[in-house]
Amino acid sequence: KAAFAVDVPDGIYAVWLMLGPPGNGWGQTFTRRTVSANGKQAVEQAFDVKSFKEYEFRFQDEEDLPGDDLWEKYINKLFVAQRFDVEVAGGQLKLDFDAYGNWWCAMVNGLVLWPKASEKDAERWLAKFDAIRKEQYLAIHVEKLPSAPAPYAASEQEKARGFVPFVHSPDREVHVNSVPTAAEAKRQTIEASGSPGETVNACFGVLPLKDCGTVTAASCTLKNAANPKAPEIAARVSVLRYKALNEVSVYEICPKYLDDVSAAPVSMKAGLARSFWITLTLPAGAA
Repeated sequence: KAAFAVDVPDGIYAVWLMLGPPGNGWGQTFTRRTVSANGKQAVEQAFDVKSFKEYEFRFQDEEDLPGDDLWEKYINKLFVAQRFDVEVAGGQLKLDFDAYGNWWCAMVNGLVLWPKASEKDAERWLAKFDAIRKEQYLAIHVEKLPSAPAPYAASEQEKARGFVPFVHSPDREVHVNSVPTAAEAKRQTIEASGSPGETVNACFGVLPLKDCGTVTAASCTLKNAANPKAPEIAARVSVLRYKALNEVSVYEICPKYLDDVSAAPVSMKAGLARSFWITLTLPAGAA
C-alpha cells in the first residue's frame, strides 16, 4: 500500500494517472489493484487466469515489419492513462494505492493534477505531453535490420511475374531483407524425406519484386503418384513471422516464430522476403 497527498484549495480536480501495465516493473502480473481518491474508489484493475491470458497473448499474431510505428502499435495500447475527477473539501487531495499483497505491481509512471476549471488548458498540455513522450521514445528506440546482402539480380521473366519463388533448406534463416541464392531460385521442386510416422518439414520462399498484396490462406495435400490407393496426406502450411526484438533500446527485426497463414494476413511488400513451411506427418504404414 502507498499514498500520495498534496495540499490544494477546495474544489473539483481532474487526475491523469499512468499506472505501469503488468511486466512494466518487477511484478509480472497482479490479481487486483485499486486507487482511491479522498476515500472513494476511482480505479480498479483485476486479472484472473483467463483475463490475464487474453492480455498476455493479445499481440501474439501481430507481426513487426521494417518501418512499423511501434509506439502506436504497442506502447500506446499498453500504457493507458486513468482519468477521473476528485472533489476536495478540507484542503487536501489524497490518493491511496492498494495492491492487495501483490508486490511491485502498482508502479506509478506519471501523475498530473489540475483544477477542473482549467480543463481546456490541461487538454492542450496533455496533447503536447503525449507528443513529447512519443518523440522521446522514437529518438531512443531505433530500428536495426540485418546486414543487407547484394540485391537480387532478377531476370526479365521474374520482373514481369513480380516475385521470385525459391526453395530453401529448413536450416536457412530467412530475414526480412534476405534474397535467394541462384541455386535456390533455380530449384523447381520441393523435396522432403522421412520414415513412417515421422514429421518432416519442407520450405519454400517468395521474394516480391513489387507489392503483391497479402496472403490470407494456404493449404497443401500430398498424393502418392505411384500408389493411387494410398491415403492423401494433409500438411500444415505456416509462415515465418517477424518480430521487433530488443535487449536494449535497439530493435532488430528478426524471424521469430511459425504461425498459421490464416491467423493474420501475410504482407507481401516489395523486397520483403517470406519463408513458408510445409509440415506433414508421414503415415505409420507408409511404404
